[in-house]
Amino acid sequence: MKIRYVLNLRANYTEKYKKFIVTVPILFLFFLSGCDQLIL
Repeated sequence: MKIRYVLNLRANYTEKYKKFIVTVPILFLFFLSGCDQLIL
């Protein structure tokens, strides 16, 4: 039972981590494009 809980916890963590990896570059690109607009 404890093993299943740990595996479930790991699965949830990896899902959040994937979302984080996907979200950060998009935010970074938005930030860069915003800076380019401010500079120009």
